[in-house]
Amino acid sequence: MSDMAKFTNISVTTVMRLFDKVVVENNFKELPEVICIDEFKGDSGGAKYHCIIVDPKNGKILDILKDRKQEVLAEYFRGFKNRKQVKWVIIDM
Repeated sequence: MSDMAKFTNISVTTVMRLFDKVVVENNFKELPEVICIDEFKGDSGGAKYHCIIVDPKNGKILDILKDRKQEVLAEYFRGFKNRKQVKWVIIDM
């Protein structure tokens, strides 16, 4: 959250408040060619860190997962038939 605050030049409190209002509509059926994956400190679902998946070309949040563990990510991406068509993955974890 602090990285997002620095990047957007707003306070961490404002970032947290905006995150509370974000509704992620994961109605996409295929992954884009490029995805970004990052972690952030959260407080829901029992996990300390959550994972956000973004389409950087369109600037859209694809999904927010309640955990950042490898098993959780692997299970999530197994749900996409076109996962092998992803060309670039940008990770900051």
